Amino acid sequence: MADDTALGIQEPLAQARESAGLREPALERAPVAERERTPSPRPLFGSWRPWDRSVRRQERLIDSLNEVAEAISSTKTIPEILNTVVDETKRLIETDKAVLCLFNDLGSEFTIDDGAVFVRGRRDQYPEEWWRERIGDVARSAAEQRSPVAAIADSTWVMTVPVKTKGRAIGVLTVMNPSSRRFSHDQVALLAILGALAGSAIENSRLNAQAHYALLSDDRGRIAKEMHDGLSQSLFSVSLELDVCRKRIATHPAEVERRLGHMQTVLVRSLSELRRYIYDLRPVSLNTLGLVGAISQRATEIGEARGLSVRVYTEGRERPLPPGVEASLYRVVQEAVSNVAKHAKAHRVVVMLQYGTSEARLVVDDDGHGFDVGSAVARCANDECIGLRSMRERVESQGGLLTVSSSDRGTTVEATVPC
Repeated sequence: MADDTALGIQEPLAQARESAGLREPALERAPVAERERTPSPRPLFGSWRPWDRSVRRQERLIDSLNEVAEAISSTKTIPEILNTVVDETKRLIETDKAVLCLFNDLGSEFTIDDGAVFVRGRRDQYPEEWWRERIGDVARSAAEQRSPVAAIADSTWVMTVPVKTKGRAIGVLTVMNPSSRRFSHDQVALLAILGALAGSAIENSRLNAQAHYALLSDDRGRIAKEMHDGLSQSLFSVSLELDVCRKRIATHPAEVERRLGHMQTVLVRSLSELRRYIYDLRPVSLNTLGLVGAISQRATEIGEARGLSVRVYTEGRERPLPPGVEASLYRVVQEAVSNVAKHAKAHRVVVMLQYGTSEARLVVDDDGHGFDVGSAVARCANDECIGLRSMRERVESQGGLLTVSSSDRGTTVEATVPC
């Protein structure tokens, strides 16, 4: 085993020993003759050092932080994130009370937002009126200094760290202990890390929400265009036909009967399209059906409405994917199969979902007449061809790649997303 100096860690470890208050034990050296008679022990895994305790403590701290990061990443909304942070703060810091609160968006006032306060601890210990006043006293200092602020009041230690996004303090994370239990350097450092994790998680949640609303806006724009080009035109033609029938029912009953039959066909098709629009606008419960079940159900519905054969297959071990990935892949299948049904004059569509170790791959293949991909991409740049642009943006929002190839023998849409 290489020694500490050879590994280049002697100095940092010495600092760790010093900060932990540990020292190498002073060992008396035996006389030379005795040393020669006594064989040196050969430890199995290297010699023990007192600073091993410090290293193990740091390892436990890292494990705890990993648990916190995983718990935060599994939450979706900002209230869920903040509840998780304050829960883990009380557990890891081993404090009597933990409070996480955000500020009102009032510039530099740093007043607490009553709708964004999360508390863990006994109600009878440090009453709300008391800790609100204490936090109010140090909030500005913590926000402006961007570092932990400690204060002692009424025989109580109050430690506060800022919660920041994009370098701006949006709240504070505070812990409280009696004066007999002063916070250690490790606890202060951990509290600062928890505050930073909270800020990062809030920012990520807001970015995800913005991306979701942008995609939802695109969906509504696409649906509005499809309704204008399809449903509204169909209903307008029915209106004209009815006007003709009203005028000719007495003199040309056979023609009116034929026209009424045609209108009935148009209305049935329009009703099917209206159901699809309603389905597109309402949330889909992927948690209930699972990704494969939801894809299979939706693709089959679209195919049956247009007389299209649809088959869904999977490869690899099926498993839950991140919610954003599942939603994106689901929407890609929906858009791709809808385009085939409306434009490709195809007889069959095959959907393949492959589960890899680090990525998911989706392939939608049809036997239609194909289209000019280059021309479609150019139209996307001019805010046309909304469906293709929406699919690409959804996949890219998850760090993935969308490719489309087409010929007179059919079209293949392929999406690969890390997961």
